[in-house]
Amino acid sequence: MQIFYTPEIAVNLELPEEEAGHCIRVLRLTEGDEILLTDGKGFFFKAAISRAHPKHCEVNILEQWEQPALWNFNLHIAVAPTKNMDRMEWFAEKATEIGINAITCLNCRFSERKEIKPARLEKILVSAMKQSQKATLPELNGMTDFRTFVSLPFAGRKFIAHCEEGVKPLLKQTYHPGENALVLIGPEGDFSPEEIALALKCGFEPISLGESRLRTETAAEFQISEGVDSIIVCGTTGESSTMTEKEKCRLGLLYDANYDPEILADRERAKELLYDYNRLRPFEQIRRTELLKKLLGKTGENLIIEPPFACDYGYNIEVGENFYANVNLVILDGAKVCIGDNAFIAPNVGIYTAGHPLGASDRNKGLEYAYPITIGNNVWIGAGAIILPGVTIGNNVVIGAGSVVTKNIPAYSLAVGNPCRVIKRIDE
Repeated sequence: MQIFYTPEIAVNLELPEEEAGHCIRVLRLTEGDEILLTDGKGFFFKAAISRAHPKHCEVNILEQWEQPALWNFNLHIAVAPTKNMDRMEWFAEKATEIGINAITCLNCRFSERKEIKPARLEKILVSAMKQSQKATLPELNGMTDFRTFVSLPFAGRKFIAHCEEGVKPLLKQTYHPGENALVLIGPEGDFSPEEIALALKCGFEPISLGESRLRTETAAEFQISEGVDSIIVCGTTGESSTMTEKEKCRLGLLYDANYDPEILADRERAKELLYDYNRLRPFEQIRRTELLKKLLGKTGENLIIEPPFACDYGYNIEVGENFYANVNLVILDGAKVCIGDNAFIAPNVGIYTAGHPLGASDRNKGLEYAYPITIGNNVWIGAGAIILPGVTIGNNVVIGAGSVVTKNIPAYSLAVGNPCRVIKRIDE
């Protein structure tokens, strides 16, 4: 069910104008249709539309419930935004999906970026909250002076990750389960010596996030991933062990795709099933369906995938009823691939959740990331189309042949090209 962000729903039974427009104009919902709302404060609301107006969509609340917190402590990440805002936006998105409680943008002496647009980041946070089906929006603090920030009170452990010499234990070695934690992540040029000294004076503990050092536009992103990895592991399991590579993958972090034994075993299982599947004779359709149901994570009763078919794991692929894919479908399902009912996929289509870091050193280590792909109901994907990581395609969409889909495509659209763009609305 589509989730709508309604921060004032407790006092105003009306969707914000942007959400109302999406609900009525794009999704074409009308009076009586049920929708799911969240206030971003931890609550979900099941509601029915009482007035289907594109600017003033009114609802009646049918049910309300609180989403349990992921943990009983507070996680706050303060980071100097990268020069390339795409990196910062990626972090904001993943932090929301993981469940970070608060994000602060730091203005440091060596910061590459001194200004940000909080409204843009806020939209990223809201979208990620809805996409990950969470009911809590992280607190976002805009650009804040470093000296001012480190002087503020915080009820918990305070850490600073820096590159200066000295004794610096790994975060996962010093953090204790259940503690509130604030972690400072500096710019690529690191915090200045004066900033480090001030932070230590204000009670921050020096930590290391590992030995990796990356170039300007990737350093902060990788360090954040390492820091979140360490805290989440300690806080949720009560152990100082490292996340498994599959756990990193599910969180959208860099993970070992080439050398981890567990991941290699999963891919080997898929290869064995695909070997049998792709060599069945045409009349063995019942056996083919049996193998698909064994390979894929979730299917409807009526599905056909014409061989040859290839995927990485299979269990991350979910398809609805009346699913048809023509020959040479390739799905790299490091992350979830969810496809709705009545999907029609032409020959030679690629659906790729996996990507690789820009830095050659990390690629050579076998590291990659995987972002989920969602494809709605009644979607036709033309021959030779490519769907890239993190894309969502709405209901009743047609993707033209040879298109490269790099960004989300709204419902009821005809979209074509490289990069794929909406050229026409489909009215039915």
